[in-house]
Amino acid sequence: MGCLLVISVLLTRTTCITEPL
Repeated sequence: MGCLLVISVLLTRTTCITEPL
């Protein structure tokens, strides 16, 4: 898709993961 916003509860921070399709 592009950029997935994964919110980690343990780290309480938003990490942007790019998936190469």
